[in-house]
Amino acid sequence: MTRTKVKYNHGFTLIEVMVVITIVGLLASVVLAAMTDARAKARDTGRVQVVKELQKALELYRNSNAGNYPCHTVNCTGGSQGASLSVNGSGAGIFPNSPNFDSAIVPYLTVPLEQVSFVAGGVTLTQGSIAYRVGPVTAATVFDSYVILLRREQLVANGAGETIAAGAWCDIRVGPNTSTAWLDNNYPNCF
Repeated sequence: MTRTKVKYNHGFTLIEVMVVITIVGLLASVVLAAMTDARAKARDTGRVQVVKELQKALELYRNSNAGNYPCHTVNCTGGSQGASLSVNGSGAGIFPNSPNFDSAIVPYLTVPLEQVSFVAGGVTLTQGSIAYRVGPVTAATVFDSYVILLRREQLVANGAGETIAAGAWCDIRVGPNTSTAWLDNNYPNCF
C-alpha cells in the first residue's frame, strides 16, 4: 500500500484576504460617515447652548443698564449702534467683531465666546456662526430689541415646521423693534 502525503495549507488565499479588506473598508467608511454627522450635530447643539447663554447674558446686561441691550459702540453713540456684529467669528466677512460689545457682555456670560470658523459646503468661513444686532438701524434712545443670527451646520426643522438648510442662517428675535429695516427679515426662526 502506498501512502500519499496530503499537504495542508493553513494560510488564507489572496481572494479571502481581499474580501476581508473590502468588508473592513466598507464598515470603516460607514462608521466615519456616521461620526462626521454626529460631530456636526454636536457642534450645532453646542452653538444652540451658547446662544441660550448669550440670551441670558443679554437679559442680565439689560437689567443692569436701564433696559437697554449692549450696542456695537460705547454707550450706543454714533451711526453704528444698530450694526450687525459677529459674536464668535474672527471679524472677517459681513459681520465684524466689536470689542465694545465683547467687553460689555463678557461679565454676564458663563461660557466663553470662542472665536470659531464655520465650514459650509467644504469652504471655511471666518465670520463665525453667531451674529447679533441691537435696536433699529436709525438712531433711537431705547435699545430694547435684538436679533441673534445662528448658522446651523446641519439640515434642521424649526418649531413652525420650516426647514433650515445646512449652512443657512436662522434668527432669534426679542423685543418690539425687530422687524423694521433689518437685514435679516428673510431668515426663518431658529426654534
